[in-house]
Amino acid sequence: MRAATLRAAVVAGLVGLASGAHLVALDREVEVGYGGEAHHVGATEEATEAVLYELQLLAIVVAVCMMIAKGTQGATKRKILEAPTSDAVSVPDPAVLSPKRLNALILDCRTVQEILQVVEEHGEDLNPVNVATCVYRVARTVKSMRIKGCRTSVRDTVRSPGWVRLLTLVDSRLPALQPQSLSNILWAFATLSWAPRDGLLERLCAAATQQVAAFNPQDLANTAWALSSLKHRDEKLMRGLGRRSLEVLEHFRPQAISNLVYAFAVFEILDEDLLQAVSQRILLVVDRFTPEDLANSAWALASLGQTSSPALPCLLAAAHGCVRSLSTHNISSIAWAAATAGQAPAGLMGELAELSLGKLAHFSHRGLSSTMWGLAEAGVRHDGLLRAVEQVVRSKVQFFHAGEIATMTNALARFNTDAAVLAVVYDHCATKIAGCAPKHLRLIVEAMAATPGAPNAALLDAVAGKAASEDMGGEAEAVESGVAALRARGH
Repeated sequence: MRAATLRAAVVAGLVGLASGAHLVALDREVEVGYGGEAHHVGATEEATEAVLYELQLLAIVVAVCMMIAKGTQGATKRKILEAPTSDAVSVPDPAVLSPKRLNALILDCRTVQEILQVVEEHGEDLNPVNVATCVYRVARTVKSMRIKGCRTSVRDTVRSPGWVRLLTLVDSRLPALQPQSLSNILWAFATLSWAPRDGLLERLCAAATQQVAAFNPQDLANTAWALSSLKHRDEKLMRGLGRRSLEVLEHFRPQAISNLVYAFAVFEILDEDLLQAVSQRILLVVDRFTPEDLANSAWALASLGQTSSPALPCLLAAAHGCVRSLSTHNISSIAWAAATAGQAPAGLMGELAELSLGKLAHFSHRGLSSTMWGLAEAGVRHDGLLRAVEQVVRSKVQFFHAGEIATMTNALARFNTDAAVLAVVYDHCATKIAGCAPKHLRLIVEAMAATPGAPNAALLDAVAGKAASEDMGGEAEAVESGVAALRARGH
């Protein structure tokens, strides 16, 4: 206000000075005019000099006024800057984007590098939702690239400065992360098949446990799937997921149901109330299950001992109806579940065997072992498949892990396969005993019992030693009695 008033005064002064100079000139011109024409020119020169004098004076005044005005503005600016924060005028920084604009920027990124560049450039301005979106989008982008067949290195990504900075931001924003953000971050880690080793995963799970009552069906399913994929057992969180799922189970989509029950099976957590509710829900929506949903749910129920559940035969029948659409992973899960439950629909196992032969090159070692065990347990022999699997075992036995070779050994022995092949798998089993779980030791003992002749002495000693050195749980009696019988037969 003071600057504006001063400017008005300056303008008025300038107008006054200009008017005064003009009137002086006119007065003098009039006065000399009365004396005659000869004097008029001389009087005009005198008036001109007077006008020039006045204009010079006017220029000086203008300069002084401008200096005063500038000084006043500077003083005003200093007062604003020196004023307390509460009284200062807040001027938004145009370089700082709003959270909404930042999220739009993140979603527009097409590569992992672009997302992490946003983190580098705007890290401190990212709110909890922005941070969770960054983690989620990195995983989605990597997954999309894999689907398209593009090569991408998760190892390079997680070692990059941008990713390290992003994890620091996740940790710092942890108290403010909402259920969807928590589940999305956990889902992202699982999708990348990677988890932080500095305790961040445990802190995320603790935060999820505190907020689990606010999780929606998708949050519940994603979190359960993430934990099972990462093999990160957090029973407190899993129990919380189970309780909350019971409250909203009617809103679960088929894939969410499958992911939930699969996670409980991976961790061998038996929640009878949840399993009963899940079984009833499956009966209502099984016609909307994909082959993957059918296979995972059937495997989970069988694994958790729910062989009397009405949902299990329903799932197996539905799988039989779309058998040609099953992947190798689906085949192994269905074969194992059907054999474990003893409820395979007529003709299902034979079709699975025929389908397996055509897809043999696409099986993982674990999937192939489970499929062969399922067929052996169900008593379904397919000679063409058996001969092909023997060739696989001969050439790749060294790549089978402990549980895989134990399961395959059991299947081949029960099919009374070629003695030379059995000798190969027994020798390999002996080198993998350290990694065998109690149930795998039982499978090996059963295989040796089904094989004619003297047992493989080195393998038998390895099994006995392993069984004596750890808690065998419910497998103890079967393994101990089996080892004793084999030793007696050897003598």
